[in-house]
Amino acid sequence: MTDMPASPDELRRVAQAWVARLASGEATDADAWQVAAWRARSPAHEAAFQEAARLWSRLAPALRTGGAPAPLPLRRSLANRRGLVIGASLAASVGGSLVVGRRQGWLPGLEELDADHRTGTGERRVLALPDGSRVAMNTRTSLSLRFTAEERRVLLLGGEASFAVTADPGRPFVVASAGGETQVLGTVFNILMEPGAVSVTDLEGRVEVRSSGGMQLGPGEQVSYDAAGLGPRRRVDPVAVSGWQQGLLVFRDRSIRSVVAEINRYRPGHILLLNEAAAERQVSGVFHLDRLDQVVTHLLQTAGLKARALPGDILILR
Repeated sequence: MTDMPASPDELRRVAQAWVARLASGEATDADAWQVAAWRARSPAHEAAFQEAARLWSRLAPALRTGGAPAPLPLRRSLANRRGLVIGASLAASVGGSLVVGRRQGWLPGLEELDADHRTGTGERRVLALPDGSRVAMNTRTSLSLRFTAEERRVLLLGGEASFAVTADPGRPFVVASAGGETQVLGTVFNILMEPGAVSVTDLEGRVEVRSSGGMQLGPGEQVSYDAAGLGPRRRVDPVAVSGWQQGLLVFRDRSIRSVVAEINRYRPGHILLLNEAAAERQVSGVFHLDRLDQVVTHLLQTAGLKARALPGDILILR
């Protein structure tokens, strides 16, 4: 006997409860795994979750300033006591952190929900900009455009993007991300946003990176910045940085911990590494993004790990 499909009202109710839980500051990794499994059940489940996150984003700004929330375009079915209680729980949770949801990449940030352009898990897209420049957007990437007669500004709100910029001396091209800015002095560069830090890699020409100071980069050079400012300049392999644009993951002497983190950006669900002894072991390889199972197999064979699959594309490596 098959289960009856959940009604739209039921999906919205459960989705709002999940967002409230993730935003409460009390969510655990187990909660994050469960919500990922719930979202993966169907497109309707995922759509309900995104709607609940948007509701949360509408409530948050007013609550941070102490004002009343703007009227929400809620459907009539939500205007009952249960819906109001859930809405109140969402509002009360704004002061909590989104540690689990944001760390795992399962709950978008407020700005990401309002982005002009977004890619989903595993999706890559090339975007043509109004000035003739091009942006290659990697998985789970969000950005907005702020082009004026004086400046071409891109707000990179999450994920990773590679920029090939058309020259226009009269209008600087600037990418703003997590409190820092990258201004184009050449043509091609890559920016990756990770939890707590942003990495800028120059692939062709020159770029200037500003964050509590400034630094110019040449081809093959990379710098990361965080709330404390710029880190040291370092040389990197441009092929490894830009391999995703050819549908490849390139690892050269990377820790298994960092490889697992990279895989998690491209696949639904989540891989959890529970073997600390194997986490820092170095591995190398070139893999296709559409065959991520081969990366997992390589890790299992290299480090002698065992895998346990759970619902919702959750995979535990021990």
